[in-house]
Amino acid sequence: MSARSNAAAALTATGLAVVAASAMLHAAGEVLLRNDFIELLRNRVTIDADFLIDAVHDGPNRIGTSSLDGDLHVAGRSPQVRLPMVMELANGRLNAVAGVEQQMTQNQGKTVHVSGVWRLWMEHKSVKAMTQGKKVVPPTKSKTNPKHVFEIHPMTIFAGTPVLETFMPVRNDKDPSNHYDATAAATAFARYEKAKLTVSRTAVFTSINGPQTPFNYTEFILEVAGLRQDVPDGAFVDAKIFDLQEHPLVSDPRRMVLVKDTRPATKIGTAALGTRIRVLGIPRINLNDVARKVSAGQKGIVVPGAYEMIILAVIE
Repeated sequence: MSARSNAAAALTATGLAVVAASAMLHAAGEVLLRNDFIELLRNRVTIDADFLIDAVHDGPNRIGTSSLDGDLHVAGRSPQVRLPMVMELANGRLNAVAGVEQQMTQNQGKTVHVSGVWRLWMEHKSVKAMTQGKKVVPPTKSKTNPKHVFEIHPMTIFAGTPVLETFMPVRNDKDPSNHYDATAAATAFARYEKAKLTVSRTAVFTSINGPQTPFNYTEFILEVAGLRQDVPDGAFVDAKIFDLQEHPLVSDPRRMVLVKDTRPATKIGTAALGTRIRVLGIPRINLNDVARKVSAGQKGIVVPGAYEMIILAVIE
């Protein structure tokens, strides 16, 4: 049985045990993840999932500044994830993915197999706790962007069709002069660094809570600071972080997330120590860091700097 099938079977078997095992952890706005799910993902770049499409946005975001990023939002549910979630196709205004966007709309109400970068982030958190394994209902408000902390973003494969060409600077093929301005690195990383997590862990669940934190996309300069760690679906590289004027922004290196067979993986994965590269990145919670720092039985542990950067594009 595949790892994906094992995860789905484990989550399906929760029932009343989910409620009983997680009750001691509940707090406003937290997410409770099963420990076996964390183990599955902590050193993986992507996730494979069967995804029931509930709603597809009527088109990609416009391209402008910050959240006007060209992404196409899709809301749905997955037996492998068992949390409120969305999926996002990056660079949705490329001509190359127009056919995939049409397939998404045509498959509303159906289940398709997808792959993409898993992303846990406290950007659209609910005031209520979200417990993995509890029944997820279709969104009724903000249908393509319901309250959620888990995403597949960026997507890499939709129903067998790869979309790795989206791992490039945000662009509008119908209007090449349409320029995207990501959030300034100094602004974004100040918030990422400030967003400390509070973590508790039982034998079954890990509770993760933190402040609502904005700024999906930011453009920055990374400096390779460690050896590449290869995994089946990509690689991780520790890097120092600088703004575009090459001023340092963090005190310690952060982990960069590189998707296999993309331009960022090729460029950064082969770079020598000390190489500086300008990139566009997206933050996610570093579950490997969380799992290393909090053991079963510990409660209310504050974990600073527990994020890593998904690299969408190299800026050349």
